[in-house]
Amino acid sequence: MYRALEAGWPGAIAYAALGALVLRLYGLVAPSGYRAEAVVLVHHNVERVVVDPSSDEAAGYIDRETAALEGLSYADAVWDVVARELAVEGWIRSPGEMERLLQAVRLPHPKDGEWRFTANTADPALSARLADAWAEAFVAEANRAVSAAVTQDSLAQRIREETTAVVEAQTECADLDSAADELAEVDAGLREAGPTQAALEAEGLLLMRLATRIGAAGTILEAATVADQIALAEALSRGLAILRETCQSESDRLEAQLESHRSEAAALAASEMGLSPLLEVALLRQAHIPSAPVARPEATLGAGAIVGMCVWLLRVLMRTREGAGGQGTS
Repeated sequence: MYRALEAGWPGAIAYAALGALVLRLYGLVAPSGYRAEAVVLVHHNVERVVVDPSSDEAAGYIDRETAALEGLSYADAVWDVVARELAVEGWIRSPGEMERLLQAVRLPHPKDGEWRFTANTADPALSARLADAWAEAFVAEANRAVSAAVTQDSLAQRIREETTAVVEAQTECADLDSAADELAEVDAGLREAGPTQAALEAEGLLLMRLATRIGAAGTILEAATVADQIALAEALSRGLAILRETCQSESDRLEAQLESHRSEAAALAASEMGLSPLLEVALLRQAHIPSAPVARPEATLGAGAIVGMCVWLLRVLMRTREGAGGQGTS
């Protein structure tokens, strides 16, 4: 086998040249499509995400964003819009036609910068319209996803702030509840029969401290008798009840608001594409209607040479087997 390959290299060259010539001629005479390109500008703003835009971290960030955008470009959310627009304009009349058009588009190796949305069909006007519709639908859906990402970031910040506010409100309400319990104990102590002067002074100090705790220290008057102190305790109790009700109402409002924003954030997270809120996408240039067809992509000299080489190798293998079979028979 090795000797056959070594001896047959002139034939390999001849077959490669013949294959390249045949495929090239086929590409020249075969019907070619009309290719149109719409250009979209994609700017990742990587310099605002990482410190060193030339680092591996920046490259990884762009790769992740590019993969998400490529997935979006072929997503149903984009192509449903394209199909609807082309159907309204009369370009397609059945789902089968749309399936064929899906095979006529491609997005070659996009990165940061210009993305070329390419369509190749037998109708130059259709190629241009298909490329434009695809690019426009992509830009609209990408911007919607970016807007959702911005909203999600804003919601995350609000949720953090509201969580802190809820904890502070709950702490304040718990503090007021504790003050109410202490005030009830003071009131019970004042109502006991025959308090001593020391006890009277102690209860007065407790009342002063509780009044200061709930912000009512300015209303404290000289309360030298048990009756005065009981009246003062009752007044503080009424004020404290109002404060507790107001605090609980505010705490409930903050919790309801926090839960609403958490639900909204969860709904966005379920539908978002994972795009960065810093991404910028815009239609840079609409497609021009092509004036001449282009060569078929597969009609290249390299492809023809590979086909010729494969044919030559197959013939060598067949001859080697035939020779081995003949020797065995003899």
